[in-house]
Amino acid sequence: MAVKLDYEPADLAILAEPLPLMHTDHKALTAPNRIVYQPMEGNDADPVGAPSPVTMARYMERANGSAGIDFVEALSVSASGRARPQQLMITEATKAGIAKVVAAYRAINEESPLLFQLTHSGRFAIDATLTSQGGAATATGVLTVQD
Repeated sequence: MAVKLDYEPADLAILAEPLPLMHTDHKALTAPNRIVYQPMEGNDADPVGAPSPVTMARYMERANGSAGIDFVEALSVSASGRARPQQLMITEATKAGIAKVVAAYRAINEESPLLFQLTHSGRFAIDATLTSQGGAATATGVLTVQD
């Protein structure tokens, strides 16, 4: 079955145009185009919340895609605010790993703004100390598994 889309290719031309985002006295921030990567969590950080090799590979693919704006997935601001045990965190312990991802991204794509989504899951957060000791995350907290 064929599907006919009712549009002309010229309708999409605006997506290739730069998008001014912000201008201060010191710097203008402009996205090179109007395509945006939405923040999607990979849930593949290492145990302390730093980017893993899988995380790095995903962001290198995104850098090669050349979207105009790239929203980095949810980065928890503390272990007590993580929604999942392998959620990325932005802390002193993860700073070097996140800096590596940003530097590698910039080596491929210098223009697209990287916007970080900082989060704390509040009452839906898991207790990362329990999950690292064998507990299982649930929607309301942690279910501790005992022998």
